[in-house]
Formats: sequence, structure tokens, C-alpha cells
Amino acid sequence: ETAPAAVVARRGDLAHADVIVVDPPRKGLCADVLKALLRPAPKPRKLVYVSCGFDALQRDLAALVAGRWRLDRVEGHVLFP
Repeated sequence: ETAPAAVVARRGDLAHADVIVVDPPRKGLCADVLKALLRPAPKPRKLVYVSCGFDALQRDLAALVAGRWRLDRVEGHVLFP
């Protein structure tokens, strides 16, 4: 089943994932998804954030790191030179 990220977040489905991959629009994560990612949970233990919006990435990472996540690695790639 495919559902918008906000719907998945509101249903609580993120709590059952081992790994979450997010690829939000340039504006960053929607409030529902960010809130779901910040809920205390034993899972998921890994989050992969793909971003083409540096400002939104900075804002979202600051919120995630201030919450329950730890930043292990960041890689930058220029895909559209």
C-alpha cells in the first residue's frame, strides 16, 4: 500500500519500521512526519534523509538531533550541475 507520508505518520506505522527513508520536497518534512519521527520508540533505528533543500535539511536535522536522533554521517552530492 502506498500512502502519503503524513497519513503513514498519523497511523503510527513509522514505529514498526527498521529503517525510514525520507525524501521531502524542498520545504522539508511536514509537521506530522517530523512529530512522528520525534516520538520515543525502540524502532526505527536508522533514518536516511535525502534532500535537495539545504535550508530545510538544516532545520529538520536540528529538530531531529535535538529530539531522539543522533547524526552519524552527512554526504553532499551535486546531482544537477
